[in-house]
Amino acid sequence: MFKEILRGITGTALGIMLGTAISYVTFAKAEVGAAFDTINRAYFVALENYPMTIGTSGTGTFRLVAANTAIAVVDSTGITMQAGKGINQAVNVAVLATVGVVGTNDIKKGFNVLPTYAANFSACLPAVPVAGDTFEGFNEGANTVRVKACGTPGINGAAAGTYFPVATQVYFRCVARSATAYQCGTLAVPTPA
Repeated sequence: MFKEILRGITGTALGIMLGTAISYVTFAKAEVGAAFDTINRAYFVALENYPMTIGTSGTGTFRLVAANTAIAVVDSTGITMQAGKGINQAVNVAVLATVGVVGTNDIKKGFNVLPTYAANFSACLPAVPVAGDTFEGFNEGANTVRVKACGTPGINGAAAGTYFPVATQVYFRCVARSATAYQCGTLAVPTPA
């Protein structure tokens, strides 16, 4: 229902909804729309699960702005965060088990917390690694737990299905080296003086 309404909205009506005057509206597909206000800010709407490409041609750049504050500049070299800005990631609190199961006991990209579980419980790295993906976390529990490559990937050159032990109060990092291998390591948290 909403997408049918949005498809029929005129530039003026969209401007009233966004609280700005619209000078140009284009809908490349019925499922994707873009509107530009009088100072060339763009507003994009994607309906359903249609992919949307937002970019520039040639050597152009564009800024990501929120609440009139520059967050990042995007160009052909990548995304450059502005001073004092960053990517806010949710922390994944992993659910461990005696034998980790993909989809239930996952370690996710970004930062993970391993809470207190019985010794040698485990959580899973993805069964099909994507080279360069990074998984970080901290074992805040009272026991050593295992970071396991669920499926066929190996860890640190070991055979498929092996695990990497993470002692209590230790930070860990695993990086997918290829579609079949992870490299994992730890960094002990210093004891305060």
